[in-house]
Amino acid sequence: MRSRRSPYLITAVPMLATGLACVGIGLSTDAETFVWMAPGFVLPGLFLVALGAGGRAR
Repeated sequence: MRSRRSPYLITAVPMLATGLACVGIGLSTDAETFVWMAPGFVLPGLFLVALGAGGRAR
């Protein structure tokens, strides 16, 4: 049986990567803006992962 790719997970991975990169840049430099931007990427990314995982459980 072929596995279907979830559009939620395809969207979530780049958002999580961008959010984690913002955290890394913000904490390693004095650019606080990146730390404040990170939740805007990480939280929706985690929400999309939860939606994608919920669809697989059915």
